[in-house]
Amino acid sequence: MWKLRGLVVLALLVSVLAAPQPVVGRSGKRKGSRRGRSSGGHVPKRLNHPPNPPPITGSSPRVSNESCVVKDRLWEPREKAYLRNSCTSKYKDYPPVGLLLWRPEKSGQMAILQKAFPGAEFIAAWDGPSSGANYKEWRSKLSGPNDFLIYSKRTFTEVEAFERLVKIAAADHVIYLNKDFEITSSSVSWLKSSYEKLKLAKGGAFFSAEGSEPFAAADGAEELYGPYIIARHAIYTKGGVGEHRWCFSQCGIAQGLLFATHSAGLKAYREGSKYAVEDKTGSCISGVTRICDSSPECSQGHGGKEVKMTLIVQFFRRDHMVQQLVTRLKKFDAEILINNDGDTAHNSFMRWADERFHIVHAPNIHEIRGYTRLGQYARGKYLVMLQDDDKPKDVVWLSDMFKVFNSFPGLGMIGGHRGRLDVGRSFDKSTGQVTGEKYGTPSRKGHKFKDITLKDPKTNLKMMFMYKVNAAPLVLKRDVFLELGGFNKNLSCPGDPGIGFDFEYSIRLWYNNYQVGLMYSNFMRSHSKAAGTRANSKIWNMRRRTEIRNNQYFYTMFSGFHAGVGTQKAIAANKKYLK
Repeated sequence: MWKLRGLVVLALLVSVLAAPQPVVGRSGKRKGSRRGRSSGGHVPKRLNHPPNPPPITGSSPRVSNESCVVKDRLWEPREKAYLRNSCTSKYKDYPPVGLLLWRPEKSGQMAILQKAFPGAEFIAAWDGPSSGANYKEWRSKLSGPNDFLIYSKRTFTEVEAFERLVKIAAADHVIYLNKDFEITSSSVSWLKSSYEKLKLAKGGAFFSAEGSEPFAAADGAEELYGPYIIARHAIYTKGGVGEHRWCFSQCGIAQGLLFATHSAGLKAYREGSKYAVEDKTGSCISGVTRICDSSPECSQGHGGKEVKMTLIVQFFRRDHMVQQLVTRLKKFDAEILINNDGDTAHNSFMRWADERFHIVHAPNIHEIRGYTRLGQYARGKYLVMLQDDDKPKDVVWLSDMFKVFNSFPGLGMIGGHRGRLDVGRSFDKSTGQVTGEKYGTPSRKGHKFKDITLKDPKTNLKMMFMYKVNAAPLVLKRDVFLELGGFNKNLSCPGDPGIGFDFEYSIRLWYNNYQVGLMYSNFMRSHSKAAGTRANSKIWNMRRRTEIRNNQYFYTMFSGFHAGVGTQKAIAANKKYLK
């Protein structure tokens, strides 16, 4: 009898140790010591429905959609908001309406728009000759929590300006105004009335009209003019407005927008008409479906060159580093986007930057939202996520990563810093996750990280498939990034550290049957206790609490998949594909 009881106890003990998930009580809180609870170590209560659909499975990994087939986009990751319900920031992830301004000239007129559209986000862009617009003057007028100012020495066509502004917006509806739109009380009153009509119609787009024709043009979209009012949420999720496999490079704004609206199964309306607009001649549709957003026609950047990659840098008030940062980035033949999260150093950036740079002044939204919005704005096939203190020694690491992407079409992301395989059997209270094997860049503090010992047999380059990788650098396929809804805004409030966004996106890629890899980038790190989330003990402790909370939240988000099933997919890929 005692032997039997001993065997039963032993079996139970083994089963508990084998389970990768933390033990939770009925309340949803993890059982443990007072220290574990005080450090934020508990699993959030399970949602009232599965937070994500069942994982996509199959015998082979999914690959990017390289065809020109219209493909739906997620507005955001599918799980319900948990943390954001308690955020106190005035920044809104999805404001009701956005005002998109190309080359605005009179800052004093903004008050008319702000009064007519309270709570709106304002996104203004100055390019080429207009990039010398007075930054301080405009920031004093557009100082809301959702207001973005964009500067680039590169001259846009109006089609490109329109497309980029619509992409970076976050509002459900957007109104595009170029420099020729005269902002007066009467014209803005018309804008507001038209915006309200479009909301009621639940349509796709609204055009103003010039000329005597009272109804929709029957011979194409030549008689349709701006300003344009767009139900962005509806068109975006159906793959339209330049977000899918198509761009406006061969069409005017009106023609392209009309096609995007119709391809999304929505209607377009025009001023003075209750009827939907039709393009009976197909003047823009002919051949347009063969154009992809990764093709040269749609991804041209500086000097008319095709943009293979876009570097996106998270910058926060390291003003003394602007010159050396810009100098390092100029080594890359790439489009370069700076998320200037602290709204500083504008003159320094404009002094040292060339036409490849786009300086986006964001109002302290931090990396999750900054990376996501600039990832939508970008034109490169690959997104390279960097931090402002990253110091790459050369550009070879990036060309090596592209070779590996070509070897494995199912790769959605490659990390260039560190990664983990969650193979542990015990739960680490200090990090909110199971213990595991860590690989990648050695630490100066003496933490042990295993070497990357496997190779891709096609390129003979060192790499491993990893369950989770750390930022930065992170190199992502933009196509996949948009398909999956970008980074998860539910992991932090606006302005707070987004610790764990890299792990969550890694898990989500495996969950959707994409792959994640790890390679060496040989960066020179310049972390210091006086910078970023290491600035003082208060910020550091908040960082640690966020890390523990998010790591434990993943068990709820990806219930039944994280971490055991997901880790085994990475291990299996290493055995199958690498030597």
